[in-house]
Amino acid sequence: MSQYTLAGCETLWNYFKHELQTVLTLEELQAFLHLVESDFLHSFGQNFKGKFAPHLKSEIHLLKSCRKLYQGCKLIYDSGGYQISINKLPKQDLPEFTEMYYNQFLGEYHEDIDRAFILDLPPGPGCEAFENFDELYELNKISYLLAKNLPPEIKKKIVYIHHFRSPKLFLGSTRLMREENLFDEFQYHGTGGLVANQSTDTKVSYLISSFPLVQLLNECIRFKRTSLDFHVLGNATFKDILFYQLMEHHIRHVHGINVRIGFDSSGLYGEVMTGRTIRTIDKNFNVSKINLKEAYMDHRFIGSKSQTNRQKLNEVIFEMCEETGLKPPPEQIMHDVYYTAEDKKKDGSIKYVRRFHPIVRLYIALYYLYSYARATKLSTPIAEELYDAYTKDLGLFSQGLGEFTRRANFGKITRKQKLKSEGLDNTLKLLTHLNEERVFQLIRQYLGSDEFEMPGDSKLLKI
Repeated sequence: MSQYTLAGCETLWNYFKHELQTVLTLEELQAFLHLVESDFLHSFGQNFKGKFAPHLKSEIHLLKSCRKLYQGCKLIYDSGGYQISINKLPKQDLPEFTEMYYNQFLGEYHEDIDRAFILDLPPGPGCEAFENFDELYELNKISYLLAKNLPPEIKKKIVYIHHFRSPKLFLGSTRLMREENLFDEFQYHGTGGLVANQSTDTKVSYLISSFPLVQLLNECIRFKRTSLDFHVLGNATFKDILFYQLMEHHIRHVHGINVRIGFDSSGLYGEVMTGRTIRTIDKNFNVSKINLKEAYMDHRFIGSKSQTNRQKLNEVIFEMCEETGLKPPPEQIMHDVYYTAEDKKKDGSIKYVRRFHPIVRLYIALYYLYSYARATKLSTPIAEELYDAYTKDLGLFSQGLGEFTRRANFGKITRKQKLKSEGLDNTLKLLTHLNEERVFQLIRQYLGSDEFEMPGDSKLLKI
């Protein structure tokens, strides 16, 4: 079954570790995290500032803290590929960073980590780490072969990343996987670049996460593997959960391969803590948004005739606590939501700002996790019913999928959501035939405009 992963999971530890332990004990919080069954992700490279020894020391300390909180939960480490793509990790630091990640960090502390992404080196807009795609290929080859030759106790935790977000990147990833016979060397697989392609996603009548999946499934068949663990970096809306489950049903039905699709999002921080909105989901999979901006707390909650955003927030938080057995927060603090904090400037002056009360912030974060667990549970029987319709009556399938999409999209059918729903049928056909030439045609057609400009020529081989 598809599985949600919270990216940036170290922030949840920061929400809890100080005065909030007077409200919830570590054991109570751990029990809640076990109940919602999320996975948790941190990126090893995100805080790198060019100083290797201090970075390693900081990451080791953070790992111990995260392992303490996520005891019994799956703790996943991303490598730092994104930091390379945005020039936060310069080219001259790659050899030492690679050594630090594979040998000093994973080599010494792998027992505290459940999975770790391979150190993939993707290009990005303005990236200066690669002169051309041949150099990109060779540097990735070095990193991937280092991962291939890691000790078995570490290698078994590595997530192999297969890229596809532009034609040349797709060709290079394909060449690397096939020429070096890398697929069967690893137990876990994944793909990236979906966030970068979100604008393109509004034009493609396919779920683009299926493009790399086609090749990985062909490798499964080639090596007679009957299961595939596939992680999608990004694309973690409630609607996506159902789409992933339908893909899992279809692949199992057509190819006899049990696929588990994992997906992650840092939306807790972008959508909730910065954007000040949070999605709610009722028992019928109707999705709504609560506006958490202080100026709107006493405005009417959209979808209600009389209930305010403040009242709705309190309702869903206390409902979560009742259903999970979590100790509820103090009522007065939940009523206030915000408090006045001192913000000390570099010059020593103090500015007073309004912020979420720390206790409110923690419970909102926990509700965010709870809502994904609820969405997964609710979508499971819907996916089973819809896939049964897909095998018998495409009209009924299309009707049911459209109704689900409307409920999951705040009661609206947008052009993007209509395209994604229509594209699901195309996606399932693609996953039936596993035609790699068709996949490359689609990547050239829809993702060709995202090709990266590099100064040198490239001599990449074709599939």
